[in-house]
Amino acid sequence: MRIDKYLKQLITFYMQRRGYSRYFAYKVFQMQWDDLLHNHRTTLGQKLWAYKRGFLSYRIEMYGLTEENYKNYLSDFDYYKLHPINGIFNRWIDDKYLFKLILQNFSEYLPKYFFHIGNGEILPLLDCPDQFEPTLDGVIALLKSERALAAKQFSGSSGAGFIKLSCVEGIFQIGELFVSERDIRDLIEQFSSKMKGGYLVTEYIRPCQELSRIWDKTANTVRISVLREKGQPPSIFSAYIRFGTEKTGSVDNSSSGGITCIIDLDTGFFHDGRIIEKGQNIHCEIHPDSKVFMEGTIPQWEFVKRKILEICAYLPQLVLMGMDVVITEAGFKIIEINSHGTFGYNQAYLPLLSNEMTKNFFKEQLRRIR
Repeated sequence: MRIDKYLKQLITFYMQRRGYSRYFAYKVFQMQWDDLLHNHRTTLGQKLWAYKRGFLSYRIEMYGLTEENYKNYLSDFDYYKLHPINGIFNRWIDDKYLFKLILQNFSEYLPKYFFHIGNGEILPLLDCPDQFEPTLDGVIALLKSERALAAKQFSGSSGAGFIKLSCVEGIFQIGELFVSERDIRDLIEQFSSKMKGGYLVTEYIRPCQELSRIWDKTANTVRISVLREKGQPPSIFSAYIRFGTEKTGSVDNSSSGGITCIIDLDTGFFHDGRIIEKGQNIHCEIHPDSKVFMEGTIPQWEFVKRKILEICAYLPQLVLMGMDVVITEAGFKIIEINSHGTFGYNQAYLPLLSNEMTKNFFKEQLRRIR
């Protein structure tokens, strides 16, 4: 165990000397090691070709990389070296509760936050109605009143640590699994015993009918990527929508097997469905479970874009953000802001260095750290 510990420290130190932050130093090593040993879709020669050019080898198939086009893509190793791209201001949005407090001026576009459960306590948060006490009974009473709640792990990402709790006419569910009230209580008690951050219990956001017609068991999140060049206002450079499936359960994350559709930034038209998993980029125009053709227009798209840019301008210290948005009947809600989210799904549609705005932005960010 001590040898493993010292080896990890040595690898972390070596990777930091190569330009990675302490957060990504060991992660990048693990990614490359896993790709080398377990990606059986590429040969050793292909792996070495990809690593020399800054990519994990599964990107060869995912992007269709060749000697002629690879320079159009932001490489994996370059992107990870940019962390933390927002510097000390990353914490504003990495902390799931802090970003709620910072954006109180835009609270109508954020979910309601009811409880913080962890470290042996249940704490009421700013949106918790007075009639629901910060007790196990209070959480259950709130669940019965709201019919659905979202429990989010403080440190979770890519859908990890997200749990949907439901109670409709006395029938309880955890995700899609039917359970008893006792099971819900036991789960909440598990939240309470966790020391590292614990869980936030928030409003569960339901997507609008136009998007639910394709798949009604997930939030069908829209990821809107925004950058701000030096001395310039923020700009949206990419957007796509994710649909869950029976396989993904209560989450719609692409990394969990969700379906991604690119969104036309001018019109809000979404199309070209794909299941993008390691090493594969599979076209999927018809939802595999609902059998609905996955095309349409994001409701209120012009309003959504305008308001997102207004919110980003309110946080000018942040130069790169991935806004996870659920389109509702009344408008939209921002469920999470990512400071260093993956761009693999963006580049599966459009290489970031083939567009003048994103090319200039990322080249400037890379010059800053070299």
